[in-house]
Amino acid sequence: MAKLGSLLAVLVALSAAQVQAKLPGKTKYTLDDIRPLQDPASGLVKCCPEGTEFDGKNCVLGVPNCPENFVRKGDKCVSTIKPICPDGSDYSGSICVSTELPICPPPTVLKGKTCVTGPPTCPSGQEYNGKVCQSTQTPGCPENYKFNGKSCVSTKQPECPHGMITCGGNCISVQPPICPADTEFHDNFKNCVSTIRPTCEDGTVLNKDGVCVDEAGPSCPPDTSFNPTTGKCVTSEKPACPPGSELDPVTKKCVMTEEATCPPGSDLSADFASGTARCCPSEMIWDGEVCVFDTDETGKCPPGTTKVGQHCQKQPVRIPQCPPGSKLERNRCVSIEQPECPPGHVLEGGVCTSTEQPACPPGLTLTGSVCISTEEPNCLPGTRLEGTICVSIEQPACEDGFTFDGENCVSELQPTCTEEGSTFDGEECVTPHFPSCPEDTVFDGARCVATSTPSCPAGSVPNGSGDCVTTSVPKCPAGSTLTATGGCIVGVPTCPKGTLFDGKQCVSRKNPGCPADHKWVNGRCISTVPLECNEPGYHLVDGECVSENRPECPAGTSFDGTTCVGTEPLCDDGLVFDGEECAHPFEPECPPGMRFNGRKCVAEKLPNCLPGTVFVPESKLCVAISPPACPPGQVFNGKQCALESGDCLNFEYCPPTGFGEPNCVEGTLYDRHTGMCADWLY
Repeated sequence: MAKLGSLLAVLVALSAAQVQAKLPGKTKYTLDDIRPLQDPASGLVKCCPEGTEFDGKNCVLGVPNCPENFVRKGDKCVSTIKPICPDGSDYSGSICVSTELPICPPPTVLKGKTCVTGPPTCPSGQEYNGKVCQSTQTPGCPENYKFNGKSCVSTKQPECPHGMITCGGNCISVQPPICPADTEFHDNFKNCVSTIRPTCEDGTVLNKDGVCVDEAGPSCPPDTSFNPTTGKCVTSEKPACPPGSELDPVTKKCVMTEEATCPPGSDLSADFASGTARCCPSEMIWDGEVCVFDTDETGKCPPGTTKVGQHCQKQPVRIPQCPPGSKLERNRCVSIEQPECPPGHVLEGGVCTSTEQPACPPGLTLTGSVCISTEEPNCLPGTRLEGTICVSIEQPACEDGFTFDGENCVSELQPTCTEEGSTFDGEECVTPHFPSCPEDTVFDGARCVATSTPSCPAGSVPNGSGDCVTTSVPKCPAGSTLTATGGCIVGVPTCPKGTLFDGKQCVSRKNPGCPADHKWVNGRCISTVPLECNEPGYHLVDGECVSENRPECPAGTSFDGTTCVGTEPLCDDGLVFDGEECAHPFEPECPPGMRFNGRKCVAEKLPNCLPGTVFVPESKLCVAISPPACPPGQVFNGKQCALESGDCLNFEYCPPTGFGEPNCVEGTLYDRHTGMCADWLY
């Protein structure tokens, strides 16, 4: 409780000395105000205060908002109303699909995207197994035909009219979808993209994030430069240290030129693993707990030290002494005074930072380490900004007879087969040539079987999948086109007034709204009012206006950057501070026949054991001097008594030479697990 009271007193003193001028709005948050937020772009998560959002690096103010009936997804306001499709169609993925299936002429029925008459039939006495009448063999096909695992198909691929190619069972135009003027279809975005990149104003340029930035970067006061890592103006002038000390370039602390001292007969020894140092007798080393060195060839230790194992050790109590105004850190004396910066600068992270904030040209605001324009990049009329490109508001279009399916212009015409007698089944040209088999076998859809060939009604052929395929092409309702999956697509959906279709959903034509003093710039709300401190003598640090004056400490103490530190702890006469407690400078004395092992007095003689046994330090047990004994003709194998000789090597497993168990000498039994004759009574 005494330590807690002292800590509270120090905190109160610091609070009174370090005055902070509050910025407008809430600047202090409790745990109840903190919540985990995820950046949709990077997927990273960070705990941020309520009213902010995580941008992948920091918690930022200016949370975008969307109008009623819209929800925010990334940098868009998405309508809660689904894309609208014409009557008789449903929205599926990115297109409108007719609720009516394609129609086949009777008596055929639709299966997939073909018209079939039903399954083949088998002669009397044969059973159709789902593909053919049962048998086995390797099928073959006539010349210019190939077996595709199901049937004989033409080696010639189905063809489409001039200006088209086959793709996914459809004929698609070789020409890209039609786009408005000054835009072209982009294969990656599957949309019409402006041929002119977004432009910036006021001498700014477009960066990789799609934001207009000043290439020159923020400006700083004379004799300072902008540090993009910290976002501050820093001077090249090093912080100054008190007399008798120098600035350490790594730790950024003032290290005394005068080294720590130890009493005569001892030397400073540091253990960098524990970060501590002690005064050890000459030639001994501090290991973080005791001073040690190895025993000599006699195995003895000099007077004043204790033998522990193969080491001689001594428990030190004296810590190296540092000059007044400094403290020991590892093996060096460090000033308790912090380095000082020139006027108009404060020490932050070991460097002198200007109290003046970096400045951006008019119309630009500092965000992170760049000056960002509050004006969004310009796109041509009829296009909108998405990332670093301008995308057309209008959807890609196709010529008459074609429908845009979200990627290509799909023709109303189906691929055709050039070879007489072959029929397009949605993938390949299926022929009436049934796969051939050796004598007395037929094809079952995958192999040759010993049975008759399945038959189909006139005008249809088996497709190898259990159906008789006809030449009839399924027809879609007027205004729709047959797809490779067998559905009828109507086209791209429409969206409610004030929204547009982005290929997946209806999004607002307007950008998300921003709070006061913020402006929407390419996916986020940028503050138009730079944060600054209006009170003289204050500068901005992590969103707070902090005084340029150092905190004041009570007499006899000095501020070390976090608290008020006094002199080294004092102990009563005859005691010394060992870094943790007040201790006696000499090791405890032990009674005759005892020695100090660094923790307690222990007997120099090992424990006694009963006659015939001896104490083993490793096992901490009294062990018999003689090993375990076995009857004549047997030896102890480390676990049991085993036969001394036999047909195999001693102490190894002997496999049985025949049926039954081996004969063992009198007084032993055969052990099936070890393959040995063991004395179970021993």
